[in-house]
Order: sequence, then C-alpha cells, then structure tokens
Amino acid sequence: MKINSLNNTNFGANLIARSNNFTICKLSNRNDLQFLKDFSKRTDFQKLMPKLNKQESDRWHEMLEYAIGCAENPQNTTYLEILNDKLCGIITCFQNQTTIVDCICTIPIKVGEKTKFAGKTMFYQIFKDFMEYGGHKIKLSAITDGPYNTINKYKDLGFKETSNVTKTYIEMDANQYSIKNVMKNLKSLIPYKSVPQEKIDLYEVITN
Repeated sequence: MKINSLNNTNFGANLIARSNNFTICKLSNRNDLQFLKDFSKRTDFQKLMPKLNKQESDRWHEMLEYAIGCAENPQNTTYLEILNDKLCGIITCFQNQTTIVDCICTIPIKVGEKTKFAGKTMFYQIFKDFMEYGGHKIKLSAITDGPYNTINKYKDLGFKETSNVTKTYIEMDANQYSIKNVMKNLKSLIPYKSVPQEKIDLYEVITN
C-alpha cells in the first residue's frame, strides 16, 4: 500500500492498525466522506458477486449506502478496512457504555469471493475499543433480508437475539463477558497490531 504522511488538512483518515494484510483506518475528516460517496457510485455488487440476483446485489449496495450515511453522523466512530490497496469494509457505530453498531458492510475485492476475515477484523477493532473504555453492552440490528445469513455470524461473535424483531432485522446484543471470551478466540486468528497514527489520502491509497 502506498501511504504518504500528509500535512494537507483536506484529508484526515488516520491509519491506526494492521492485522495480517488488513489495514484499519479511522475517519476523522468530513472530506473523507466524499471519497466514500464516490466509491459507492463506482461499486457494482452484481459484477463483484455475479451469482447473486439483482435484488440481493441491490440490497448489498443499500447497506453500503446506509453505512456511509451513518458515517456522516459526527457522533459516530467509523473505521475503514483496506486489503491489497482495496477498500473491503466499513463499520460505523456510536461508542458509549452501550455501543450501538449502526452498520457494518464488507466489500468483495475479488469477483465471486467474499473477503475472508474482513468482518471479524472490523469487529475486533470495535471490541478492543469497547473493552478499553469498560463498556457494558454492544447492540446491533442484524438484517434478515440480505443476500447472506448474518444472524449466525453475529452469534459466533458473542451476540444473542433479543425480543425486538421486525420484518427486516433482529436486534442482537452482547455483554462484556461474552465479548471478552470472543476476543480470546479472535486473537489467535487476527494478529492485530496498533501502529502510530498517520494521516492518509484515501484517494491515493485505495484503488478500487
């Protein structure tokens, strides 16, 4: 990945960690949101995952748009995940004693293949933040009308279903105890390493 230290305040995404070949960046400047909007316009999930039907690929793109919309909320923390110079994930959440994960969206970087460990690596970052400030609970809404089953994936990450259910999502939550146990398992899969924060230009470092 081509990364240049920048003094230009037009770009504010901060490189904060690496895990395997993944790079994790934290959005800190509204100009980075323009990059995400441009990225969304040129991303075609039907081309990336040709086995999906149009409804499924359109729904995936809706989740990307929703994630970008949530990233515009100045109260949210948003992380981007990059692999081989390509954006492969975005997660945005409100972080407090109860963390609300507003949206997570992974993006394939190879045609016909989901990006392995992309979601788990992003959740590891959120879990790490959560444990560092002593959070009590993490909540999210698992969609039930997407191209893939998300409920079981979240269960593997320590989340449990609540009684809040709609036609399109099921609310799930996880407490500090379950997250601590999941993090122990994830550490063997995800060699996470914090790095000195460095401003990067998303237009320069991301090629897809």
